[in-house]
Amino acid sequence: MEVHHHPHVEKKSFREYLLEGLMIFLAVTMGFIAENIREIITDHEKEKNFIESFVEDLEADQKYFEEQRIYFDKRLQQLDSLITLLNTKEKITNTNDFYYYGRLAVRYTPIILHTGTIDEVKNSGGLRLIRKKGLTKKMVEYYNQLSVIKEYELRLMTVDEDYRRKFIDIIDPSALESNYSKIPGRVDKHTNNPPLRNDSKDDLAKLFGYVQNMRTLRSVIAASADDLKKNGQQLLTLVTNEYHLKKE
Repeated sequence: MEVHHHPHVEKKSFREYLLEGLMIFLAVTMGFIAENIREIITDHEKEKNFIESFVEDLEADQKYFEEQRIYFDKRLQQLDSLITLLNTKEKITNTNDFYYYGRLAVRYTPIILHTGTIDEVKNSGGLRLIRKKGLTKKMVEYYNQLSVIKEYELRLMTVDEDYRRKFIDIIDPSALESNYSKIPGRVDKHTNNPPLRNDSKDDLAKLFGYVQNMRTLRSVIAASADDLKKNGQQLLTLVTNEYHLKKE
């Protein structure tokens, strides 16, 4: 009967086991460190891309607010003209201006912000990438300011609706057709002083009250927009300095 002998295997010493274990530990640790370094580099790159895109949004906001201020001033001047007409104790004879400014009174464009970057980053949980202390808070505060303006805009919508209903009660609807412009969005002024359907002092007084409220709310919105523009400029300067970005 053939007998098989197992090959003789030399036992490893404790030192050899310890060395092998140490090598495995070092290999795992180095791999972990390398992975962390890759994640840090990736996060820094994402942060850089986010900041650059965020700065573009802030710059777009600044340009928008400059244009919006011109728009607000124009609309406030038109409301002032309508208030002057309604504030007279005499019967309104210059209905050319009354129809013209009366129709323009309800024109309003809501305030917006360029939120594409911040929305994308918030939805992806990317705000954690911002390393600069306190900067994330200032970013969120900047956009939260818009909610205050939106509250005033909701109040303005209510007053606008009240104004529209009273304005329709006073004017002759058929006269509106004659001052539609061929240019889309434009209103032409009458030249023949069309009559009013209703020139009741009480109704004109109510209309006057609505217009005053409209002007007050729009003035508040305009002032709030100015504050938002100022805060946006300060945030833009802060981000540019913190990340050492080149100014255009």
